[in-house]
Amino acid sequence: HPRGFELVRGRLKLSKIFDWYQSDFGENEAELLNTLAKHLSAPKATALKNFKGDIEYRYDWSLNQP
Repeated sequence: HPRGFELVRGRLKLSKIFDWYQSDFGENEAELLNTLAKHLSAPKATALKNFKGDIEYRYDWSLNQP
């Protein structure tokens, strides 16, 4: 889903879910990125495969509010 992935001006922001459950997506961040690339459009997948920067993981805790 778009709110779980954002790559803007060389900054990668992913849902905190990918951090919490990283082993479900790969043994390390490189494997995580390869897994994610399989589910993205071609331009986004290419950008992700060439990504070398830091990943910011974030979560919107307000989703848990009643």
